[in-house]
Amino acid sequence: MIPSTFQTAIFDTIKDNNSVNMMISAVAGSGKTTTIVKALSLIPSQKKVIMLAFNKKIAEELSNRVNLANVQIKTFHAVGLQVCRNLCRNPNIDTSKVRNIIYQYAEYFEIDTDSVNGWDSLSKILSIGKNSGIGCIYPNNEESWMNVINHHDIFRDEEPDFHILIPALIKCLNKNNSIHNIIDFDDMVYFPILFNLPFPKYDWVFADEVQDASEINRKSLSNLVSTHGRLCVVGDPHQAIYGFRGADSNSMLCLKNEFNCKELPLSVSYRCSRRIVAEAQSVVSHILPSDTADAGTVYSLNDYSPENFISKSTSAVVCRNTAPLVKMTYSFISRGIPAVMLGRDIGKGIITLIKSFKCKEVSGLKGKLDDWKSKMLDKCNGDEKLAEAIIDKSECVNIFINNTTETLTTSLISEIEKFFSDTTEAGKITLSTVHKSKGLEWDKVFILDRSKFYPKWATKDWMQEQEKNIHYVALTRAKNELIYIDSDCWK
Repeated sequence: MIPSTFQTAIFDTIKDNNSVNMMISAVAGSGKTTTIVKALSLIPSQKKVIMLAFNKKIAEELSNRVNLANVQIKTFHAVGLQVCRNLCRNPNIDTSKVRNIIYQYAEYFEIDTDSVNGWDSLSKILSIGKNSGIGCIYPNNEESWMNVINHHDIFRDEEPDFHILIPALIKCLNKNNSIHNIIDFDDMVYFPILFNLPFPKYDWVFADEVQDASEINRKSLSNLVSTHGRLCVVGDPHQAIYGFRGADSNSMLCLKNEFNCKELPLSVSYRCSRRIVAEAQSVVSHILPSDTADAGTVYSLNDYSPENFISKSTSAVVCRNTAPLVKMTYSFISRGIPAVMLGRDIGKGIITLIKSFKCKEVSGLKGKLDDWKSKMLDKCNGDEKLAEAIIDKSECVNIFINNTTETLTTSLISEIEKFFSDTTEAGKITLSTVHKSKGLEWDKVFILDRSKFYPKWATKDWMQEQEKNIHYVALTRAKNELIYIDSDCWK
């Protein structure tokens, strides 16, 4: 490997023994992982090192590429769970912990647990609150909760009764924090900070995808670095797309300021062809093509047929919403085009909804679904973001109902379980939401229904910025060919 001038600057800073912290700002396809692997190898073997990956899959991939005895590779949650064992040796992991607490207090606080603004909103706010550090970084009080609610624009046109909601949030969080032997995934990173638990210390702490780090994640980083240790964080502020679940959209700037990081760029994309980089520059002006990049192509198809998707190269269809992808996946399968759709968790959400209808036969589902959709939209109170999610999920269920030959709901559920996957498959075109496509790449990418980018409900500045980022992530999944298509143009 012949390092670029950007990489050389990073490697020289790693080898420099002064105690400077580093921030690597890496554009999409810039060889970030290769750079990290090389950087880790430059650290003396007597130094204790941890590399924090964004998720388990990335941690496993890095582990396969890094064979260094002094380097541990973990996720934030894995480290947090290890630290939590100082509080309770064998905690039970229960993703329903918060939901169960809300139901426990629902009647007392007059919370309608069947409504949109019932436990769904309450559990979402509690999750964001924990990742934001309410109860440890910020006090568990009305001001802190209102800051979270306003920042995330959770209630837009018709506000709930805050005299009920805020006391419920405070009491539910206190109850959550009093239960130590049961934890959910948020608790794994929240409890170590809340209870000031002892962290292992490292001479070097690397963290990837820090554009999606929460305030709790940043606090964890400060606890992991030893007194004379160094920090190296890596990310792309223009790929921050997880603000909806509590990530701080301004995370990289906060990290730079908190740890006095020297910023080092990786501005050349080795993934994308010149034409695709030019398209991405309309969103992120500083991304550059490699000197050896091919020209590539970007174009639109006003109509298309199965032949457009048959290719020897790897290819994908990427969309902002789920329902258009489900519909297209069925179209591919019916026309003999091998296809796989990413997102087992999406399938689980659809199955949970279907099970809530308690219908034994598929024929009864449509009426129940229409009633649910009408009821939920009535309770949206003008929340366009929530309405979009309800319509998208309803359309997904309808597509499954209309395409199945099964009569029993249990059989339909089995079909849905097989429909979604968490991995791409050789020889099959991949269909993926933009969020699921993050970190992946294909030779040819079709962007489906680009009109769905920049929805009207994204009213906050940080939301509009995240919409730009979603657009940028979609564009930069393509290596050589980028094609725009619309759902209603299928022949």
